[in-house]
Parts: sequence; C-alpha cells; structure tokens
Amino acid sequence: MRKIIFVTIGFLFILGMLSLLSLLLPSKISVTKSIGINAPTADVYKYVNDFHKWPEWFLPMEKDSSVQITYKNDNSSVTLKDTKGVELVFKKIPSTADTINVALKSNSSADVFYQFILIPQNTENTQVVFNI
Repeated sequence: MRKIIFVTIGFLFILGMLSLLSLLLPSKISVTKSIGINAPTADVYKYVNDFHKWPEWFLPMEKDSSVQITYKNDNSSVTLKDTKGVELVFKKIPSTADTINVALKSNSSADVFYQFILIPQNTENTQVVFNI
C-alpha cells in the first residue's frame, strides 16, 4: 500500500513539474531571415507582392503535380490543395509601401503570418527581411 501511495505522489510531483515547465515556453514563436537582392526596391516589391511569381522562389508553392494552385482574380489570395486534402490559403492583409503582410490559414495547423520588409540599400540593391 505504501508503494502505491509513493508511486502516486511521485507521479503527481512529476506531472506538476512538467506543468510548471510548460509555463516557461513561449506561446508564439517568431523566425526572422534576411537576404540582400541585387535589384531596385520597386522591382522586388512587385515580385514579392505577386502571388503568381511565388512558385519561382517560395518553397510551399513549388510546382508539384499533386498540388492544385488556385489564384483569386484580384491577386489578393492563393489556395494550395494537395491530394491528401491539406489546404493552404495565403491571403494578403493590409500592407505599406515597404512592407508586405500575408496571412497563412491551414486546415491542419494554427494561423501563420508572413511579413516581408523591403529596405533599400542603394538604387540597385534591396535588403529583404522575412518574418514568420
């Protein structure tokens, strides 16, 4: 009987410690990457802001015969759907002249927000800061 009580108390202690540890983990995670591009900021903005050009440089939209890509006529969103039923919807949200904001909604995970900040380095170079 003592053994059962000792094991139960030990289990509750470990469970309590794990619960306390989970409070230290962040509720949101942010990832930032940066790259320099040899092109004027206006050209980079047009390229990043156009969903039709994303398959050329953005991995989730890479051309794959099993993924169906559907663009909205006004270029405000694009939907990717694979044969397993996983659906990703990229939708532009309010942006500025130097920042492009995109929301990603998925039927299999939490919403994710992408932010592309364009920083002119000179007339022919642009730094792109990518926040997830």
